[in-house]
Amino acid sequence: MILEVHSANFKKEFLARLSDQSSERRAPGPRGRRLLGSLLEVRRDRLKFVMQMMNEYGDLVCFRMGPKRLYLLNHPDAARHVLIDNVANYRKGLGLAESSPLLGRGLLTSEGGVWASQRRLLQTAFHAGRMEEFGGAMVDATQSMLEGWDRRLKNSPDAAPTFDIAHEMVGLTIRILGATLFRLDFNDIAEDLSTDLTVLTRWAISRMTSLWRLPLQVPTPRNLRAQKSLRRLESVVGQMLRRAQEPGQPRRADDLLSLLVAHDAEPGRESGGVKQMRDEVMTLLLAGHETTAATLAWTWYLLALHPEVARRLQAEVDEVLGGVRPTVADVPRLVYTRMVIDETLRLYPPVWLLPRKAIADDRLGGCVIPAGSDVLVCAYTIHRHRDFWENADDFDPQRFAVEKSTHRVSGSYLPFGAGPRTCLGSRFGLMEVILAVAGIAQRYSLKLVAEQRVEPEAALTLHPRQGLAMSLHARR
Repeated sequence: MILEVHSANFKKEFLARLSDQSSERRAPGPRGRRLLGSLLEVRRDRLKFVMQMMNEYGDLVCFRMGPKRLYLLNHPDAARHVLIDNVANYRKGLGLAESSPLLGRGLLTSEGGVWASQRRLLQTAFHAGRMEEFGGAMVDATQSMLEGWDRRLKNSPDAAPTFDIAHEMVGLTIRILGATLFRLDFNDIAEDLSTDLTVLTRWAISRMTSLWRLPLQVPTPRNLRAQKSLRRLESVVGQMLRRAQEPGQPRRADDLLSLLVAHDAEPGRESGGVKQMRDEVMTLLLAGHETTAATLAWTWYLLALHPEVARRLQAEVDEVLGGVRPTVADVPRLVYTRMVIDETLRLYPPVWLLPRKAIADDRLGGCVIPAGSDVLVCAYTIHRHRDFWENADDFDPQRFAVEKSTHRVSGSYLPFGAGPRTCLGSRFGLMEVILAVAGIAQRYSLKLVAEQRVEPEAALTLHPRQGLAMSLHARR
């Protein structure tokens, strides 16, 4: 009740300041260094920085990175204003712009008519009628991975085998992506895809926090690594598109590659050509696996830290599945499993930051946001805001029980963003995580290997910095 009253009062004050032109003030924030501002602190530890800013300066913080002023938003109402209420005044911003060599003008980075057209097209690939088919492919891929785990266990009779669960989940989600959206077997290239996408996303985040952004063509060591990875990825994507365009190639109306090829060839339509198709495929290769893999990795981490939660989840899986492999029909019955995943997404949202750039001047909480400003809606800080989440740093799946959902403040939970640019594949990704968790928990328990430092790395997504070493234990 205290949280609800506080939120209601703050919202009234927030909206009053929003409309009161006489209350203009400058957003609070650190002075920073003379030339660098807070750049060094941002580069050193982004999560520590944003939490410190919220704790010291509140719900709207202005800070500098070199000459650039940025506005950090840590409150649900501010998030709603930017992502929903005044969405027309904001376009995609910091971070994704630096990813243009990889993503081009794909769905994540495009704006206006191009974005609207591509979103309508890609929605076709995610229609409800395909969920059963997708679910079957997800379970098949998970079972195939588990058979590999069975062999590892058999070959390690004296000790539990250990491996990097974060790496395993990346491989799983890449194979699922190939089998579902692209109808291709990615088994042989999953490792290379993962490596090259990681190189390029780290290159992009480095550029985001740099004062001097040398073009990719300048042969620095980092640029050379990025160039090599980009060439390999473009070779793979080029082969996929050429195969999809071959005469006589079997096509389906909802096959993603066929959709892109057919859309590009529509009579009277201005063609985006191979470049636009390439951008969409690159975007889906990145967004289609990395966020899901990170969610799975953090789920196993949190379950290992909280064995009582793991036991309850396993009990539900055993009761619902009854010893057989999971299906799409089981997903709505895995209620506690979903609660665990929702709480994981709260503590470790894969898309931890939603960057936007103001088109025209705006006002937030009585402060002017000048046109051209970078505005950072921070899901990570909002999800840990003590005014909206009781014991905000604790792992408590029970907070997502159905009876508690009606009390949640709108905008306080943003695992998939909000507004018109809400994640297109959110339903797909949630089903994938639930089926994978259920399938794995049915057969195995995973325990953290001792004496490792587990740290989140806040790049384009939030994932374990050095991986996640875990040991494998058969339940039966």
